[in-house]
Amino acid sequence: MYREGLDGYIGIRQVPDERDPSGHSLEMITILDLQVVYEAKHHLAKRIADQFYSLQHENLLNLLRPVSSGDSHIPGGLMVFETEAPDHGCSWKTFCKLDFDLESLFSMFRMLT
Repeated sequence: MYREGLDGYIGIRQVPDERDPSGHSLEMITILDLQVVYEAKHHLAKRIADQFYSLQHENLLNLLRPVSSGDSHIPGGLMVFETEAPDHGCSWKTFCKLDFDLESLFSMFRMLT
């Protein structure tokens, strides 16, 4: 869906459905490249990601698993988010390419609460 050097990657993958062994479901994978962020901020990013994992909101794509970063499967400097897939992939791809200023982001979060 989206890929940009020194930025990240967003993609959709098909996985076996846990509720129906003969079916499949979709998950969205988001990989953030933190190598461009000061190393001192990596722990802060991980803490925020862990807080995001504890959120469950009907208007968010909820995390399916804890955020992975710098373990035996994930190279250092990368964070992997595994979430529900959006209902409409094409509109999500367009949304991912939009540039948001800080005020716009806060406005969106305010609408969720």
